Amino acid sequence: MAQPHLRSVPATELFSASADAENPAPAAAAPPASPSSSNTRAANQRVRASKSLPTDRMKFEAQVELLQRFGRLSGSQKRAVTSEEVAKAQGVVPNTASLNNGFFVDAGWLQRSGRGKYTASDALLAYTQRVQFDSANAHSAAGLLAEEMKKSWYWQVLADQVSGGGLPRTEAMVLLSTAAGAGQEYKVQLENVLQWLQFVGLVQLDEKFVRPGSAAGVVATEDAPTAGSDAAPDEHTTGDHMDQSKNRVPERKDVVLAFSADFKISAAELKALSPDQIRALFEAIGTVTALTAPKE
Repeated sequence: MAQPHLRSVPATELFSASADAENPAPAAAAPPASPSSSNTRAANQRVRASKSLPTDRMKFEAQVELLQRFGRLSGSQKRAVTSEEVAKAQGVVPNTASLNNGFFVDAGWLQRSGRGKYTASDALLAYTQRVQFDSANAHSAAGLLAEEMKKSWYWQVLADQVSGGGLPRTEAMVLLSTAAGAGQEYKVQLENVLQWLQFVGLVQLDEKFVRPGSAAGVVATEDAPTAGSDAAPDEHTTGDHMDQSKNRVPERKDVVLAFSADFKISAAELKALSPDQIRALFEAIGTVTALTAPKE
């Protein structure tokens, strides 16, 4: 008697099952990885700049405070301090506190003193002390940092153009970018370089131009336009000044009578004069000219 759990299997089904066992269907292929994640990682990996730049992860005011803390902690004894000490004093993580160390060293405000340790320069100590005792004039005290900063690579890149009257802000950015090997992704940090140069008084910034600051050593003379001025000298005024200088009569010490007059006559007015008036006019001019001509 047939067992209830057994059934007959057609030959075609049997061979089909056997073939499937020997050649199992390949597993479903995994969907290709999305390129967006790898592209994002590549975009976030910046080419390292060849020069130290101020960080873009701290506001400028916080960077100034960080520099002052280095000066205060180092003190007049020039004690070597670490980024961890400065970070604790400012309430930031050590990695953040160390982001500007290389820039401060290039500026001449910090000096390396062993692994991970820095001492304040004389310029930084002078600035820090002035700020502590005269906080109301902290902005003007920043000029004490300018002389050291003049030795930095970023001032050397811009010094000639700035001292020559200034340059467009975009041109300054290009010069800094080229010198630092820093691309567009470093734009904020390059802008911070300009902010530091303005802070110490080496430049003045506006929306479009970088002009010499009070600490740049550019002296404007009386006869020259102010450095960086966009206004061109007036041709008529300049010409009059040159003519007056050329024809100026040496001052005499024996004068007992002096007078001056500014006489001008238009073509229409001259035409309206009678022949006798014209003759009298030119005779008077000749007489005055003869009297005032320098003696041989």
